[in-house]
Amino acid sequence: MEPREELRLLKAVVSDVCRVCNAVAQGDLSRRITLPVVEVVMVQLMNVVNDMAEKLDSVVHEVVHVIKEVNHGKLGIQARVKDAQGSWKELTDSVNVMTASLTVQVRAIAAATSATARGQPGPRQRITGVAAAGEMQDLLDSVDNAIVGLPQ
Repeated sequence: MEPREELRLLKAVVSDVCRVCNAVAQGDLSRRITLPVVEVVMVQLMNVVNDMAEKLDSVVHEVVHVIKEVNHGKLGIQARVKDAQGSWKELTDSVNVMTASLTVQVRAIAAATSATARGQPGPRQRITGVAAAGEMQDLLDSVDNAIVGLPQ
């Protein structure tokens, strides 16, 4: 290949890489490098950029899916991202820990209040063994105190 043709192809590939990177920076994770490349270095560059966009799209898709499901009242759901590593794995794991914790907390409150509604309040209905902090701990304590304070 002539140097002039090689330079033209290099410019085209760099332009396509910029297009994809700009799209990703703007939140459009659907873009991929589409120019046909044959040079080994250009193929590697194309694969790295396309893999990056694909992995980011996968993580975002899963996290958004979990958040929407929890928002619609479906508890116990977990994000599943194949081969997540580094920050992507940390993000996915954090979302999963949060949803698992929220699930345990909400189900503990539901069990205690359901038992109380059936006329079974008392010490055996206390909310125990549920890890919580902040406002969720305040809610658990309030429900627990309300149940324990009911006449037997």
